[in-house]
Amino acid sequence: MKRIEAILVDDNQDSLELLEMMLHKVAPNVEIVGAYLSATESITAIRTKSPDVVFLDVEMPDLDGFELKRILNLENLPVVYVTGKESNAVQALRAGAVDFLQKPFSEIELLECLNRVSGFLEKNATKETALDSKKILVNRHDKAVIINEEEIIFVKASGAYSIIYYAGGRNVESSKPIAHYESVLNTGNFIRIHRSYLVNFNHISDIVKKESVGVLNLTDGHNIELAKNQLSRVFSLLDSGE
Repeated sequence: MKRIEAILVDDNQDSLELLEMMLHKVAPNVEIVGAYLSATESITAIRTKSPDVVFLDVEMPDLDGFELKRILNLENLPVVYVTGKESNAVQALRAGAVDFLQKPFSEIELLECLNRVSGFLEKNATKETALDSKKILVNRHDKAVIINEEEIIFVKASGAYSIIYYAGGRNVESSKPIAHYESVLNTGNFIRIHRSYLVNFNHISDIVKKESVGVLNLTDGHNIELAKNQLSRVFSLLDSGE
């Protein structure tokens, strides 16, 4: 299990110690690299230690948790807000929290939260493996294939694997699932039209509408048949620029 470095910030000593105790008990892979009773005191530590996640109390006398996150101005800092008020949940999500824990919370709730944190960290790490965000690397047993993102026409799910179709009539099988490429590829260019296909909309040549289905014609000659509800979703995604 991958090690996660965490900083805890809560002005209540009992709450801080309880969270520390629960983390030690249910998550031995979590290393607490700092625990602070003051939001202002935590600022330097968070900046210098660059933890994987910060558990941040919302209601604190010097700075509340939302204001502290704004001051830190670290867009990729994973934050879990911890509070006794359910009404803070919506604001926490709007503030870009990875998760929200309402006091008192159980060990199961803490474990579920840590699973979400791990998923967030893995997703970000995956994105960083995209070479300068314009190329992707597909490892084969005999070689590594580097593909320019703009050359990718579509990705097709093949069980737990994926097949990447790209310019020149080429394709390569990847051991990674289609969800991996959905997270890695530029969301401004690629749309998941249904569970089996991720399409680069720059390679859609036209869309043919029929009575009960639609057909997506791609620049390499492939065509993908879609049900009417899926076709409506494609039009919606294209219109919204997603």
